[in-house]
Amino acid sequence: MAPDPEPGESPAKPYNLSSWEWALENLDLSEYRLKSMQDMARLFLKADSPIEFLDAFLPYPSTAPKRKPRKRNPFESLVNADKELETDVVAQFRNVVALKKLCPKMVFTTSERRPDPKNMDGTGQKVDAAFFRPQDAPTDGRPHWSSQVVPAEFKSRKKGDIYDPFDDKGIDFESQAEKRKEVRAQIVTYSELVFEHQHRVFVIMLLVMGRRYRLLRWDRAGTIVTPSVDYYENPDDLCEFLWRISHLDDEALGIDPTAIRLEGDDFDELDTIAQRVVNEVDETPRPLEGETFPESFHYKYVRKMFEESIRDRDRPRYKLQIPSGDGVDHFLVGKAAVVTPGMAGRGTQCWVAWHCEGSRFVWLKDSWRVSFEEIEKEGDILARLNHVKIPGVPTLVCHGDIGNQTTLTADWWKHKNPRAPVAESPTATSAPPTVPDTVAEVGMPLKKFLFGRQLASIVLDCIGAHFDAASHKKLRVRVLHRDVSDQNIIIYPKITRSSEGVRSLVWGGLLTDWEISKPVIERNIQPKARQPQRSGRWQFMSVYLLMNTLRRVKIEDELESFFHILVYYAVRYLKSTLLTDDDAAHFLEKCYDCFTVHNNRIICGAQKWAIVMQKTAGGLFFDHPMYNSTLPITFASKGLDVIVHRFLLCISARYKILAWNEWLEKHPNHPAHPQHRDRFQTPPPSKRRRVEGDSSASDAPRRNREDDDGPTPGMRMPDIPTPEDRILADRLTNHPYMIAQIRNTTSKVSFWKEDRLHDRVPPDYKCHYPLYETLPEPQTLPEPQTTSVADSE
Repeated sequence: MAPDPEPGESPAKPYNLSSWEWALENLDLSEYRLKSMQDMARLFLKADSPIEFLDAFLPYPSTAPKRKPRKRNPFESLVNADKELETDVVAQFRNVVALKKLCPKMVFTTSERRPDPKNMDGTGQKVDAAFFRPQDAPTDGRPHWSSQVVPAEFKSRKKGDIYDPFDDKGIDFESQAEKRKEVRAQIVTYSELVFEHQHRVFVIMLLVMGRRYRLLRWDRAGTIVTPSVDYYENPDDLCEFLWRISHLDDEALGIDPTAIRLEGDDFDELDTIAQRVVNEVDETPRPLEGETFPESFHYKYVRKMFEESIRDRDRPRYKLQIPSGDGVDHFLVGKAAVVTPGMAGRGTQCWVAWHCEGSRFVWLKDSWRVSFEEIEKEGDILARLNHVKIPGVPTLVCHGDIGNQTTLTADWWKHKNPRAPVAESPTATSAPPTVPDTVAEVGMPLKKFLFGRQLASIVLDCIGAHFDAASHKKLRVRVLHRDVSDQNIIIYPKITRSSEGVRSLVWGGLLTDWEISKPVIERNIQPKARQPQRSGRWQFMSVYLLMNTLRRVKIEDELESFFHILVYYAVRYLKSTLLTDDDAAHFLEKCYDCFTVHNNRIICGAQKWAIVMQKTAGGLFFDHPMYNSTLPITFASKGLDVIVHRFLLCISARYKILAWNEWLEKHPNHPAHPQHRDRFQTPPPSKRRRVEGDSSASDAPRRNREDDDGPTPGMRMPDIPTPEDRILADRLTNHPYMIAQIRNTTSKVSFWKEDRLHDRVPPDYKCHYPLYETLPEPQTLPEPQTTSVADSE
């Protein structure tokens, strides 16, 4: 059994779909579906009957006419559906719906053979059919994900229930049979596509298997599923479903009423905005030398990003309504610039938007907020940081919960399990409202940096923002970001003035996405966990958190994340001693994408662990499999080598102390334990002193490690930390030391060269290590192992 989380901390589930999505090699559709389904594990809840489902989620509209009872079974032509091919059942079902007028105000169209064009859906997925409003009904046999109201998927039942994704009679409702899992993964990605292409609160889906059917309701907290029912033997409930969706309005069927789909002149207005160059400024870094900017301006790249979002005229455009103070602001958007993969979770989407009231471009982020107690809205956190003028964080424009938009899956589970503890809820969220946040700065992705010195300066800006947010004296509540990753570091141009008064336009860094930040724990205050899980991107989480997923995030972990981001982008885009692109990509894969499986648990990969532990070489290195040796990694710019070296001194000292403390805890009766042998104890430093170079190895005598408890298999006594180690590790517990090191190094022009390269990871890169089909849940770990995923069995 895994130990309980550390007090005040939610367990991490770092290797989720988002982590896979950002790996070097793109997932193919089958791999993506499998991982998306795994993220939905235990989020499928069973309703007692179709009528219970209808009354709870599709209540009969008071203004609609009642469905008239039918004397004959409308599905009599489908009596042999269990024996027929899937395509035949689809065709017959379509004919029955149309001829019998079972859904009179909808059009049921099929799309099982042709996907949407690549510019609309690059995955090429084809749901079998869908219900459309008459004015939107397609005639080209494609899914039209942006317009369908209720998707419908069909499966053959010629071989029984092997294609039913759920098992009403089995112990596990989410059947683990291979074919059933494949279908479940398929419908997960179908619902995800509807959410991606439309502004949705929930999606209703019809699943037909031969003569049987299920109804499903999807939202970001999970999915509610009806039992499998024979519609030939019991046609009334399915007829009732079809009648109700025909007479319910768009909002009752899950479409967001605050997102107004644009037509005609309103649609064309976005093209006009995208062509405006008035008050536009070039973002190229340069000395300004008397150049002045308009009072209200935007950078050229921002307009280009907006223009790109509306390039495809087949894609819908929207006017979004967002609370602002006592009123409502309006924003025009096209295609989302960022879409978080997966169906489960916050479902974050971001746009470059035109703010109608402010007549300017802004960055609009929409996500589902987890509404557990004491979890703040991101807008409230940003407002506090802005109030004390902390640099390096986005400037809030407006934010607020949208009306009564909440998920209902968690409430449904509570209703069905009134006496069960909340911790046993299978849902990951608890009725979170959708929360749009709008900020003034539209940034560039980190990969756009121009040279190594600039990369270091951008990271420095974000470490400074992290430091101020965690320690600023004027803040009523100081916060720890807890999700430091490359996607949350953006580039934004800023005007600086040198000590000589020279103005320049430079590229700085902003630390974004503060939604899972948490108040810094004060002394003598007992913290408590706020939600069942915390998120984080696997590639840049600290080794300690990857090895101990139940532990609290600390400043040391966040600073280590900044280090990993710096190394990742330096190796990927800058000149180094990794001479071939394949070696650079191979190192990044092995260090940041790979994991180790130990005792059926996912833990940190061997390369990343070895670097921070500094067990093999005195610096950054690649444990190259071809040469069976370690290759030192240095960069063309000496400044990067200096920064990496300073970081690693502190990080490795931390892990040396952690390893020693863990060993002491596990071996209280060992002869080398300080309580038995005072000479083995490492005294704390009496005062801080300057440490140059690598920390010296301990010269304490090594002894036979036999203790009363018996030896731990595979675990040797670690090196005893020196006083220098403790000084170095202590420097990682706060920001000033690393801020000073990076600032001093970036100020030395002679340390830096023209070092930018192309992206060293080819677009068609194939990973060296296999993808695991089934991944166990990460938990608190045993002793670290040095086996990479390629060597695991």
